[in-house]
This record gives sequence, C-alpha cells and structure tokens, in this order.
Amino acid sequence: MLTGNRRARSAGRVLAALTAAAIAATTAVVGMAGMANAAEAPSIDVSTAAEGGGEITITGTGFAVDEIGVYVGLGATGAANFYKATIASTVWVAQGQAASATTAPLEADGSFSVTLTVPAPTSAGVSVYVSKAHGQGAFADQTQNLSSPVAYAAAPEPTPTPEPTSSPEPSPSPSRSPRRGPPR
Repeated sequence: MLTGNRRARSAGRVLAALTAAAIAATTAVVGMAGMANAAEAPSIDVSTAAEGGGEITITGTGFAVDEIGVYVGLGATGAANFYKATIASTVWVAQGQAASATTAPLEADGSFSVTLTVPAPTSAGVSVYVSKAHGQGAFADQTQNLSSPVAYAAAPEPTPTPEPTSSPEPSPSPSRSPRRGPPR
C-alpha cells in the first residue's frame, strides 16, 4: 500500500503543478488583454482652416502599427465612414512610407502628421476621415475609423472706417492796415 500512496502523492503533485501552470497562463493572458485594452485608442487632432479654405494639419495618435496603415482623407460631413464619404483627397499613412502628397510615414508609436488642403466652407461641411487602408476599415477592422469636422476661422470683423468730421473753417483775423501819413 505504501506504493499506492506514493502514486497518489505523485499524481497530486502533477495535478497541482498543472493547475498552477493553468492559473499562471490564464493570468498572463488576462494581463496581456488588460494591457491591450489600456493601449491608447486612435485619435486625431485637426487644425483650424483659414476662413476661405487652405492647408490644415491632421495629427493622429494611437493607430495600429502595421504594413497596411490607414487612409486619411477629406469628404462631406455626415458620412458613416471613410468608405461611405465622397473623398476629395487621400493620403496613405503606413510604416515605411516616404512623405509625399499622397503618402506619409506611420511612426513606430502609431502617430502621424499629414497636411491636406481644404476648400472654402460649404453648406454640407467638410470632415477629415481616417480608416484602415485597402478596404480593411469597411468591414474587417473598423477600430481605426474616425472622423472630425473641419473648423474654419471666423471672418475678421471689419474695422469701421472713421467718418470724416467737419472742422470749422478758420475765420480770418482782422488785420490792421498800416497807417499812412504823419503820426498823430
């Protein structure tokens, strides 16, 4: 019977070791998921456009760092996402991209900065749209989809033109006429 107790103790130790390993693995997975949830969510900051349109800068942070990257574009305000908006101009932002009119680098920390030219304000409004590139943001990965309306600077208040004030005409001073003749 002594042999049976050894086997039971050995089996108990193996079971305890397997249970401890399972708990450690579960804790590691939960911890990693917590870290992923704590990662910075994607966001964009859009500079204010001049009252008649012009260049704006879009700065993004928290984007997924991969070879696919994101598209950044301008479209009419109110569209559901990048792929539903009528996009006027687009920049593809991804790791390894050189900065150009149509491409921009995505930094290792998930940040980018691009410049686009917006038209004069319209009644529909203009928004910046960001989405996972190559159609991925339409269905597969919508975590990178964002939009933000473009704000335009207010027209400066016209400075009033001062009204001319009328100043009275100077009246001539009476002048003495020199006397002629002998002094009196």
